[in-house]
Amino acid sequence: MSGRASLLWQSTSGVAVLPSDASFTTLRATKSSGDITSHLDKTVALVCDGHFSCEGTAWVGTLKTNTKWQVSDWDAKLKQEKKHNVLAGIRQLNIWNYHYKTDTPDKKTIGVMAQELLPVFPELVHVPSNPDQYMSVNTDGISAVSLGGIKEVDENVQQNSKLITQLDDGQSRLCRDLRAQSDRLTEQDDRLRAQNDRMRNLEDMIRGQAEMIRKQAELIHRLEQRVNLAP
Repeated sequence: MSGRASLLWQSTSGVAVLPSDASFTTLRATKSSGDITSHLDKTVALVCDGHFSCEGTAWVGTLKTNTKWQVSDWDAKLKQEKKHNVLAGIRQLNIWNYHYKTDTPDKKTIGVMAQELLPVFPELVHVPSNPDQYMSVNTDGISAVSLGGIKEVDENVQQNSKLITQLDDGQSRLCRDLRAQSDRLTEQDDRLRAQNDRMRNLEDMIRGQAEMIRKQAELIHRLEQRVNLAP
């Protein structure tokens, strides 16, 4: 944990032992009760400026964060590169409800398991050199991963929203085209019906003319017969 952190040590036994391999760049301890010695009695607030690391000996108690400020200045970091495809890693993680072996069952909490986090985001898991010691996770990093996942979900939502808008616009254009096509077909159908009506009228006229021609032919035939019969 780098930067400035205000940590609260809650002892679960008469004496809370400060591990011999805990290193502080600067340590300022303010007691709330008891004497501050190599053995921290009861509840003591520790303020750490710089880098704090703990690995090895067993802690008798629980170390909790009260207020935490972590150095995050751009100029303090090297090899800055954006983390992509965070959501794919998040999908592989489970969120567990559990309590620590040192706590009672009613003191449940929610979190991830280091063993599941390790293959997905190995930079967020500390694996101690001693296999008998517990692995730990970078909770600040997990928060950053959660933020990255939210951003990717938001990007997906925005992309889907744009796609839906494009589909809606395309559907609207298609509906307009179909209505225009339907109107054109209706006009064509009206013209065809009008043409059919004119064709029927022409057919009636032709039939009428044919009937007139037939009658004239019969009249001419009778007249010819009369002329032939005349003396």
